[in-house]
Amino acid sequence: MSAGFAPFVREEQRTEWGMYSRKNQGWIQESAYLKKVHPVHRDALHGTIQDHEHDRRGRRLQEEESPSIARSIWRWENGMKVPEVQLPGQLYAPLWQISPADAGVVNCNLLSDPVIAELYRSMLEVGHGVLSYGTEVGDLVR
Repeated sequence: MSAGFAPFVREEQRTEWGMYSRKNQGWIQESAYLKKVHPVHRDALHGTIQDHEHDRRGRRLQEEESPSIARSIWRWENGMKVPEVQLPGQLYAPLWQISPADAGVVNCNLLSDPVIAELYRSMLEVGHGVLSYGTEVGDLVR
């Protein structure tokens, strides 16, 4: 289980977003702060089904000395990261801050997944946040 934030970015803002996200990726290392100052801390997922997946991601983050995010907004295509097509007026929702932290999924365009894109369309239509059914996005971001 994870939680994330993905802002709306228009094609015309794409270069600025890329610079901002690279400049401000320090949150990934900051997210590991508690484990550094209190190594026996396990966190809220300890003992749950998600604990194994969370521990795997945590080990991967610790193994990366200096994780770096993708330079541009991208999507998964046939198991590979590919840059999103640039079209005037295009709207993206690049995954930004996510917990547990995972540099490898930052800037993945959530709107490239039809289920998530439909949820975003619903939010835009009604003009406020909406609740949806549980959505498995594992294939989208890994």
